[in-house]
Amino acid sequence: MIKTRRVTTSMPKYKTVVDMYNEAFPDAERLPLLYLKFLSWRKGVSFTAYYDSSDIIGMTYTVKTDQMIFVLYLTTNAAVRSNGYGTKILQELIRRNANREVVLNIEPLDEFAENAEQRERRWRFYQKNGFFMTGYLLEEDGQYFEILSTSKSFLVADYKKSVARLSFGLQKVTVMEK
Repeated sequence: MIKTRRVTTSMPKYKTVVDMYNEAFPDAERLPLLYLKFLSWRKGVSFTAYYDSSDIIGMTYTVKTDQMIFVLYLTTNAAVRSNGYGTKILQELIRRNANREVVLNIEPLDEFAENAEQRERRWRFYQKNGFFMTGYLLEEDGQYFEILSTSKSFLVADYKKSVARLSFGLQKVTVMEK
């Protein structure tokens, strides 16, 4: 059974969480850790480490609204990757939020992209775990992300609300149909 713990600088193995975050996400997609830690004190925002015994197996960063939980970041520890922990973390997140739609963004499928194979594997992973393509894209600073959801009735307004909470409503959220 996996356990969870709020990510703080004083937690054991905090550096492991930082290393996972830096390894899993490109610079352009990473928010400063200080900012993430600050935001995680807001109601409905969670920065969470996942453990199997005393080993950190992954982390998530999520924003909740009444109807939705938006997963900004999810990664597994490279030392234990491909052991089913990503699925366990996602299923735990879905179980704990059974009354909410779970939503996240991935790079869109593009056979000409440098990381086309990685994008395809990522999509298959989320599809296997109950996610659907919503038919919408998020545009952010000239980059596009496919919006996935566990619900076939995706709520654009609630999605915009949860993403806007990450910038205190100061950044415009651009969502477009594909």
